[in-house]
Amino acid sequence: MYRALAEFARADLVNSFRLPGGKIVYSAGQAQPALRLACPQCGQSATAPEAMLGPALMQTMSNLGYSDQEVLILALCHRCTDL
Repeated sequence: MYRALAEFARADLVNSFRLPGGKIVYSAGQAQPALRLACPQCGQSATAPEAMLGPALMQTMSNLGYSDQEVLILALCHRCTDL
């Protein structure tokens, strides 16, 4: 399955993000900007609606030369925080 996902990522059919430690998180491609949250410990991920990005974050990203299409925030999930 992961080989197929890697091929889909190379063909730009899905998005992939490499987390610290080498884990890869895959997500379906979206035309709208998306906020993705991922735990660097276990790889659990979630997607939040575009409205959660907020104008201040989008403006800061633009000022720094980053695209607002995909925003990935790394944070420990509740399960890993409790370990």
